[in-house]
Amino acid sequence: MKKYDISYIISAILVSLSFAYPEMILAMGRGFNMETYVLENSLLLALSLGLLFVVVFGLFMPQRFFRVIGIIVSEAAAFFYTVEYFLDETYSAFMSISSISVGAGGVLASYKDLIMNVIRNGWKDILLFQAVPLALILFTVLFRKFKNAAQGHIKGIVAMLAISCMIMSVISIGHQIEYEPRYTYEYSFTDAVKSFGLSNALYLDVKYTKNGVPEAPRSIYGGKIYYPDDLVRNELDVDWDAMKKAAEGTDKELIVDILENTYSTEKNEFTGMFQGKNLVQITIESFSEELLDTGYFPLLKRMADNGIVIKDYYHPFWGGSTISGEAAVISGLLPTAGAASMQNMIGKNNGYTLTSDFNKLGYRTVAYHNGDEYYYNRTDTHPAVGFSEFYSDGTGMESYLISGEWPRSDLDMFRYIIDDMEANYDGNFYLYIMTFSGHGLYNFSGNEISVKNHELLKGSKYYDLWHIGGYVSCSLDFELGLELFCEYLEEKGLLEDTVFVMTDDHYPYALQKGSAWHNDVNYLTDLYGYEPVTQPQRDHNSLIIWSPFLETLDEDDKIIVEDPAYALDIVPTMKNLFGIEYESRMFTGRDILSDSEPLVIWANSSWMTDKGYYDSTSGVFTSSDPSETVSTAYIDSIKQKVRDKMSVARSFVNTDFYDFYSQYLTDPAE
Repeated sequence: MKKYDISYIISAILVSLSFAYPEMILAMGRGFNMETYVLENSLLLALSLGLLFVVVFGLFMPQRFFRVIGIIVSEAAAFFYTVEYFLDETYSAFMSISSISVGAGGVLASYKDLIMNVIRNGWKDILLFQAVPLALILFTVLFRKFKNAAQGHIKGIVAMLAISCMIMSVISIGHQIEYEPRYTYEYSFTDAVKSFGLSNALYLDVKYTKNGVPEAPRSIYGGKIYYPDDLVRNELDVDWDAMKKAAEGTDKELIVDILENTYSTEKNEFTGMFQGKNLVQITIESFSEELLDTGYFPLLKRMADNGIVIKDYYHPFWGGSTISGEAAVISGLLPTAGAASMQNMIGKNNGYTLTSDFNKLGYRTVAYHNGDEYYYNRTDTHPAVGFSEFYSDGTGMESYLISGEWPRSDLDMFRYIIDDMEANYDGNFYLYIMTFSGHGLYNFSGNEISVKNHELLKGSKYYDLWHIGGYVSCSLDFELGLELFCEYLEEKGLLEDTVFVMTDDHYPYALQKGSAWHNDVNYLTDLYGYEPVTQPQRDHNSLIIWSPFLETLDEDDKIIVEDPAYALDIVPTMKNLFGIEYESRMFTGRDILSDSEPLVIWANSSWMTDKGYYDSTSGVFTSSDPSETVSTAYIDSIKQKVRDKMSVARSFVNTDFYDFYSQYLTDPAE
């Protein structure tokens, strides 16, 4: 064999490893569960991609150009795998290209410190991913004399290897039926990476973005549902026959079929309890219920203990950081597109949102955020869901915020909100507030809000706790702002007629171990008092629903919810409490004060009911009562319900379903 053939083969081997090698490093570095990670599929597909590049670029190209292209390809692969590695380490989620594009500009502009931390603290991991590009560069330097392209039979062998690897990759999935749900109708990007590898997840993301996620198999419900005559349901009057006929053969047919055969919730003794009151809905950055027991959040603690008490609440992490958490609490639909979920709502008929309801009632609907005006494109997304006004750093609030301060002050934002209300209040209002002060890093040097409030912790254990103390300190800025705001409302005689609904956007992931957060250990363990292993352990939180009159209720009349509830329950619960006519079947969540079965759904199709928790990645159901046996039939029925709800949520916004649905409302007022 000629010398230049050997040179070509060495180059080809290195280029072919451009995807397989970082795939292996990603799996090992992020600690993938090898019982649920299809190793052979992941590596075979990644290897076939590398071989494919060898075939395409090495076919007629001289070796000098082939090696240059090889270095570029291997460097691009190493860079992308490195980015995904640190995204998961930082945010506990891998992100599709569309999700990255939504927030990438803001990250580069606002999170420079995080990026520098990754480079400083994660340089060993970065070097691991750079092994193949560096080997190619070294080989190119050592063998500077290039010959012509390799002989045809060598290329033919490489081509055959590429095709064989790709076929074997497909076969490895196709012959294992237990992987089918996660590969098809239960697809989520993060779960796909952890199950089938990043190369495969990217392929699925492109495929499903273009063609849609495959429909889940459905049970036969047995025709139209009938209710007892004495129950009044939260349904709208719809001409189902006409709508079904119009939906036949379209992308809306499945949604219509599912909705018509889904139980709606009943109106109940709490329907309209908040009617005519104002609403302040707050999404608290990185809030956790453990803060309530620190002694530094007296107002929040009082509201949590004396409002509607929800004892078992969760906000699942959707894989898109803050904006996907916002999408959940604003829309009531499962944010199946991660960070792009809110983005996809632009230009659609969003008449099902709370904002649209309050607009019809003549309320002033305003959204506030003390972050950058362009971050996550909120200047477009928030008006799209119905807010008549949006104020942030750059759209009116900037003079109240200290320039360059990281993160921005919630207390300063509330000062702005008070002045805005003083100048513009006229009648009822619905305010939506997204806070910022609780954002990581959590320490007493890089987090300026933690530094500002540090002395307030003096005399407690938190004063000297660098990470947990920093978290408490910066989160405290929200408590201070909330106290100021409530004092203002009370002075104006508005507090009695105002309802507060508050929860987190996601768990405080900046406390977990990671280079970006400068954490050598998982400080969530210190915060929670245990190591969070499962999704429920990690995502448990507090939902605060409070109004002053709730504090006057006798102990026997207190409203307590024992069943599991979650963020997607907020919208339908508020609609019922405010006496708004709505279609309860549309929403992923439920009215938590109704008789409907509790159901909490995670992005990877794991779920929880009052009977226990089902982990979709392992296929294991854990009963909430070990002495009680839960039937397979029950588990299968909830799986079906989850599939249906995810199918509706996945297609609802993409097909602009509400615009279609509203054409068949028989009540013109709707």
